[in-house]
Amino acid sequence: MLLVYDHKCPLCRNLAYKIHFNAGGKIDIKALSDPDVVPILQKFYPNGWTHDFYVVHDGVCRKGLRGLPKLLRSLGLKNSAALLSEYSRYKLARAASAGNGFQQSRRNVLKFTAASPLLFGFSKFSLPDPFQSPPQNGFSVHVAQVQQREEYGGWTTTAWRCDECVLSSPRFGQGGTGTTTLANEVTLLDTTLSGGDENHNQSTLRVLRRTLESSAVRDGVSVPGVVEVYTSLLNHPRYNITLNISRGGLTGKPLETAITGMIGHDVPLPNVDYVVFENSYKLYATDYLPAFDQGLQNLKKLHFQEGSHALGQVYEEIGNGLRILKVKLEQIVPETLVPQHDKLVITSLPELMKFAELPPTVKVGELFALGCGCSCSCCCGAGGCCGCGCSLGVCIPSPICGCCCGFGVGCGCGCCCGCDLC
Repeated sequence: MLLVYDHKCPLCRNLAYKIHFNAGGKIDIKALSDPDVVPILQKFYPNGWTHDFYVVHDGVCRKGLRGLPKLLRSLGLKNSAALLSEYSRYKLARAASAGNGFQQSRRNVLKFTAASPLLFGFSKFSLPDPFQSPPQNGFSVHVAQVQQREEYGGWTTTAWRCDECVLSSPRFGQGGTGTTTLANEVTLLDTTLSGGDENHNQSTLRVLRRTLESSAVRDGVSVPGVVEVYTSLLNHPRYNITLNISRGGLTGKPLETAITGMIGHDVPLPNVDYVVFENSYKLYATDYLPAFDQGLQNLKKLHFQEGSHALGQVYEEIGNGLRILKVKLEQIVPETLVPQHDKLVITSLPELMKFAELPPTVKVGELFALGCGCSCSCCCGAGGCCGCGCSLGVCIPSPICGCCCGFGVGCGCGCCCGCDLC
């Protein structure tokens, strides 16, 4: 049995993974954007399909609510009630919010409520959360460490599976006190890109320049600070790249520059990967993107070697996105930005990031916390916690959704991981 979901919707992704987890693997899950899914749905919906759940079983495809009975047989009585409850909340949330073709409308909410009264009798139930502890089967963390060759140019990369990077308990807690507010925001680029891959998929790219004012409590005294951030948001059908290049610090402290990023993709495997560039030269911020790409390509080879072909294939597409992003950012980001800190995180399940960390031998820079008042363990509307730790210490509000605890630069994440209901 196959459950197809919209990976761009955090609620959908979270619910799909819960179903897969609680069915003991009896229900496979794939994203709508997965190349293997397209011919399946074309067979049943030759005129196209919408953003919803699809259940494929025994040569039949059922959409949304009509597919639930097939799932219930694999979940058991208790979990079936919980699934009905969570699906009802998902439909209410989608009907009440804009995005992915849904317009915010009280009429939509009432329409769904009237059409599905049965679901609301189960409102107190929830599926067991697979993100309370690290997955027992298959959870992996990989690291690519990139260095620049001093004599001949180019890159030297070491990539490995890091079992010591998997934690048995979450590594994020409540942070210190402080505030971060958006003082100014300017859109520098908002464009559509086409033909960036072999399937000629269209992508959108936005680049923002934001000024953030922050305060942190030091020895009982509130210390102000200012950070200027260049945020790029590349949205491809199979992945999202969010990259933050920042410069700033607390008043009276030297200015610090960092480049951090988060890449989400549509392969629903319990995996978190890191790319870190150990730079021995004083390179400009945009010069870090080829290093990130080099690390990504080595991780791609590693996933192919381990038999994770789906990950390897999507990493190839992500590499194309990084190369496009470099060209665009070179036209926008000032050459005066020379990072001292960097980190790139890649995962389809940001909720698992709280169970992963880099080994102590891999350096990403010293802390220069501005005191955002949290640990960037943002409360996603999907019910899980992003767990995007402030490894470099600067939290900023997301340009996408305004997380409960905004984060980006220095969090190793770069965006809110889709916390659109916070």
